[in-house]
Amino acid sequence: MPRRVVMHNQVNYTITPDDAVPVTDRFQAIVKARLKDEITDNAPVAQARITNIVPGLVPKYVPNGLIGCSGIPASLFPLLSLQNYPVSFDIEVPGYLPLSFQSIIGPQPTFPASFTPLEVPDEDLVLHREPVVICGRVMEGNEVTIAPLSSAEVMITGIWRLQSDPDGMTPPEDMMMLYTLPSLYFDHAAGSATVESSNIERTVNDKVLTDIALAGTRQIELSDRNHIGTGYRIAIHDADPARTEYRTIQSPAPDPTRGAGLVDLTRPLEFEHPIDSLVEILPPVLLDYAYAGSNELHLSERINIGAGDIIVIDEDDEYKAEYITIAAPPATADRGPGPVTLVHPLAYNHNINTTVRRVDKQLTATTRQIARDAITRDSSLFLNNALTPTAVRFVEIATGMGPTEIHAIRHYSTMTDTAGYFRLPPIHRVAEVVIEVREGTRTASKNLPLDYNNRENRIDFKLEIP
Repeated sequence: MPRRVVMHNQVNYTITPDDAVPVTDRFQAIVKARLKDEITDNAPVAQARITNIVPGLVPKYVPNGLIGCSGIPASLFPLLSLQNYPVSFDIEVPGYLPLSFQSIIGPQPTFPASFTPLEVPDEDLVLHREPVVICGRVMEGNEVTIAPLSSAEVMITGIWRLQSDPDGMTPPEDMMMLYTLPSLYFDHAAGSATVESSNIERTVNDKVLTDIALAGTRQIELSDRNHIGTGYRIAIHDADPARTEYRTIQSPAPDPTRGAGLVDLTRPLEFEHPIDSLVEILPPVLLDYAYAGSNELHLSERINIGAGDIIVIDEDDEYKAEYITIAAPPATADRGPGPVTLVHPLAYNHNINTTVRRVDKQLTATTRQIARDAITRDSSLFLNNALTPTAVRFVEIATGMGPTEIHAIRHYSTMTDTAGYFRLPPIHRVAEVVIEVREGTRTASKNLPLDYNNRENRIDFKLEIP
């Protein structure tokens, strides 16, 4: 800039100001957004935190749910006039599920003469509460006596989604929700995914002995040799559980039909086992820890695993079991210990020696649609029509554009135990519910506003003795 003279206290000073910093070289807002609770439609009370942000961006938080990030556009997006740039970060707020934000900024033809920050629409950053549990007790009695009521059915029959809905005028919506195990692996927009009910059963490859297996022998004769090979672990069961023996197969005798025949073991048997003794083919186990977010497992053997097969990990733990499809099996010549690739990442951590079993799927031809936008880690799923509580225990969620998710499901109904206590599956994404108790011809119902600051929401009932 040109020099100029400035007088101060009767003294003239000649100064040469620096050139003005170009607008895109200034530190400024890059992304502006506002968080809101989907139930209250208000900003969360707790302070938000931004993580996993693009390098060069600085997270910003202010009251009333305003968040964003700042930086120097010229450094971050040097070619913004010609191309776009990805912007992403994760949002964590105590009491809410984590939220991931992904978008693009640009191109902006007037850059670097000007810069327009990315303003995120309010509906794009809606927070979902962490699930809570509804529990309580059902009693029966009269003016003289009271006692626990067992085997009474307790269910959620209606919901209000927003805190402002239960105004005495607005009726509740019908209950069309499921609880999924595990929670969702991906985001799903309403109407974008089909929910198809299915049944999943363990793949059984067990055999029986077709000849006496003598103590000291390293060979046994099996009813068939399908789905077995070198390295497989077996359990030879006996009428006396103390005589059960665990062995590893060294090699099945050559036979292209894989029919009945001899199998060599790596070490001799300790006991004699009669004809028709059960020989259980033990499933592979994890040889290394499998971490949440990983899509690879290291298995003890991979003989019966192929692309498209469904496996269950941690099948004995209801709340950690994961049903996932194999994406890439090992080469045919390498079916021993080693890695397999999954179609999507794991939701949970799984320990070494965890069982991994192949399962069979049977669709039941009952199809629904996701009726409300869902985000990763949601576990309460809204459907366009209720699924009747039957023997169906699983659903597949498919969009046609990415991996199919497989989930165990629970309906929001249960029975009281012998002491009258009940506990419903965890629920979130609703402000208030209608809970109904049924026992024979007796019924009772109550409305329960959910308190998301308490992990357990308790409600009790008393049915009159007829």
